[in-house]
Amino acid sequence: MVAALLRLRFQVLANTLARNTIQVVAVVLGTLQALVVLALVVAGLAVLVIYPQPIQQATVVIGGVALTLGWFLIPLIATGIEPTIEPLKLSPFPIPVGRLMLAMTLVGATWVPGIVTFLASIATALTWRQTPVAAVLAVLCGAIATLICIVGSRMTAALTANLVSGRRIGQRAVVLFVAALVLLGPVALAVVLGLRTSDPFPGTAAVLGATPFGAIWSVPGEVAGGHPGIAAVEFAIALVALALMLMIWRGSLLATFGARGGGSRAQDREAGRLGAFRFVPASSAAAGAIAARSLIYWARDARFARQLILVPLMPVLLILLASLTHVPSLVDVAAPTVAALLPLTLFAVVSYDGSAYALHLSAGVRGVADRAGRAAGLLAFALPVVALVAVVSMAVVGTLAQLPAVFGISIGVLLSGLAVVSVSSASIVIPVARAGGNPFTAQAGAGTTAIFGSYAVTGVTIALAIPELVLGIVSLVTGSALLGWLSLAVALVWGVASLVIGVFVGGRILNRTGPALLARMRRTGG
Repeated sequence: MVAALLRLRFQVLANTLARNTIQVVAVVLGTLQALVVLALVVAGLAVLVIYPQPIQQATVVIGGVALTLGWFLIPLIATGIEPTIEPLKLSPFPIPVGRLMLAMTLVGATWVPGIVTFLASIATALTWRQTPVAAVLAVLCGAIATLICIVGSRMTAALTANLVSGRRIGQRAVVLFVAALVLLGPVALAVVLGLRTSDPFPGTAAVLGATPFGAIWSVPGEVAGGHPGIAAVEFAIALVALALMLMIWRGSLLATFGARGGGSRAQDREAGRLGAFRFVPASSAAAGAIAARSLIYWARDARFARQLILVPLMPVLLILLASLTHVPSLVDVAAPTVAALLPLTLFAVVSYDGSAYALHLSAGVRGVADRAGRAAGLLAFALPVVALVAVVSMAVVGTLAQLPAVFGISIGVLLSGLAVVSVSSASIVIPVARAGGNPFTAQAGAGTTAIFGSYAVTGVTIALAIPELVLGIVSLVTGSALLGWLSLAVALVWGVASLVIGVFVGGRILNRTGPALLARMRRTGG
């Protein structure tokens, strides 16, 4: 049965790529990029042997924890998890949960990220090659570390999908937030304790080695350092963590099977309850209606909410890092980072409409109205959020005098980013999770396409925002208040002009290629 599921997975992958040339190119480029990164990692691990044991241990453990957290969090935030073997699709069939878990794990291990992770993990043996026992253990621990990465990724995806589905999404979102704190709590504590030691780098690694994320990476180094007892305890911590992840994953799958179709259930609405449409003036016509609908999407569609997970986390991490390292200038990056992340959520926003985009075409909605409405919907909450992040983060470290420069950079990046995505989302189609389904899934190659597209959007955004970026950065470096206010003025003028141009260009593209865009969405399952 497991072999049949794997054959099904790769057959679906081949069929998907055969229908979409862009995804084939993205997969090839992504694979090449992964191979380059792998080569650099292996070379670095080989060279690491010339350094003292504490430096070797700290580098391997901290790098391993970063890799593990990447597996846990990146698929939920950015790329999604490939859903060919999705429990909800297979729930009508009499498939034992254990075999389904094994098949899903093998799917993760036989695709590019899993293969690269496995090779990089066992390559840590190169660092410990002067201690044969540690080198052999590194190969074993590398295989277990890869398993922890894959199982943890599947566990968090299944758990969060169950939490956000159905009614009381607000309550479930609170549960998800608490779960994220519990997940990241040990790592944050390790960083805090490590940075407070006289030797922060090894100190942080020593504490991380006692957490579920870093224990398996720490075992070979402890053996090489002559601490077999500590290595045994850390190995036990890793095995217990893996067992708990499997139990949580299994329980979440059983809950999915019990739902037998799950998803959101229709709710009765009181007559006259229009939500965001109440605030749309009649004179705004199509653009206002699209803006209101966009706000409703942000409030109720879990696929949109998934993309906002990083927004509160980034300022908190930067504030923490600035406080611990006594480098308050790190906080200056918080608001611009949030401002850069928010437009990326609209990178391929039409894809989330799916076949419902046919309503825009049949109603004769002009492309400019579509672009303006979607941009206005994001700006309605993006501007207050960016302003709040800037004020709160800079107030914490006492750098409020630099607010004009930070506002200038942030607003410039936000408006320029919106200008770019107003054009990109009129042209780019990415297969996304279907409405009402698991918001943490992604079709084959879609994640790679999204990543490379995001690179392009970010590059063009930076190029557009150069005037306010230069003025703002010079103001922050020199402390010139005049340049800070000038940066803000340039951001408002040039940013608004860029957005207007982007809306009109994107609108013209939609007017010309709207039917073809809908056809591509239907072909790719978007």
